[in-house]
Amino acid sequence: MSDSLNPSQMAMWSTLVSLVKADGKIEVSERKFIEDAIQKIPNATGTQKAEILNVFHSPQPPEVHFQGITEARDRGMLLYLARLVFYSDGVFCDQEQRIFDALTEKVMSKVDLEKAMHEVDDVTEKFHERFKSYKESKTLLSRIADAITFWDDYV
Repeated sequence: MSDSLNPSQMAMWSTLVSLVKADGKIEVSERKFIEDAIQKIPNATGTQKAEILNVFHSPQPPEVHFQGITEARDRGMLLYLARLVFYSDGVFCDQEQRIFDALTEKVMSKVDLEKAMHEVDDVTEKFHERFKSYKESKTLLSRIADAITFWDDYV
């Protein structure tokens, strides 16, 4: 793990903050969710955290920040976090739904399905290769733990 966020991760967090502002109002629960989440980012420097929080005061629309997200993993994390933050007040209002739908469409338009299918095949092959000598006596829990370890090693 790096000692700081890379540019794609910074863009992801900045996009998330700007999405919260996109409906014209910032709910207290949404702001608190974002502030808490940012404080828990283990590899973000204090300067990076402040820079992300400053997006609350920036007039730039989400699209400007979104362009800087270069990693598929960061785009996926943005979708996940956007859903959480939009629902943090217990209501997924119509405007938030429209924003989320537009975001999902943007993220999915950047997916290279052929590349993704090759990556899935590669992961599947490596998984089977690593665990082909499994003994039947292994417990389900230990198999799950092995699979999680494999995923952490692979990703």
